Amino acid sequence: MLAACQILAVLGLRYPLHMLPVLLFEVAWKVVWAAAVAWPLWAADRLDPATRKVASDCLWVVIVSAAVPWRYVLAQYVVKHGEPWRS
Repeated sequence: MLAACQILAVLGLRYPLHMLPVLLFEVAWKVVWAAAVAWPLWAADRLDPATRKVASDCLWVVIVSAAVPWRYVLAQYVVKHGEPWRS
């Protein structure tokens, strides 16, 4: 899965708006992992070196989140009416 995300991220350099859902997926899973795994371990002071490494790698999501065109995401994926399934 991670290799596929990396390949699609390279395609995102050429077609950034078409690959935006992949970027949003990556942001979402990193935030969920950090909240469900890293945060409780860190709060309990039981963060082992391997988990600390993955958590530090996932913190790059902050920079990625700053690059996401959030107004476009809101307009295209939240506010915009979907097409009907049947005509």
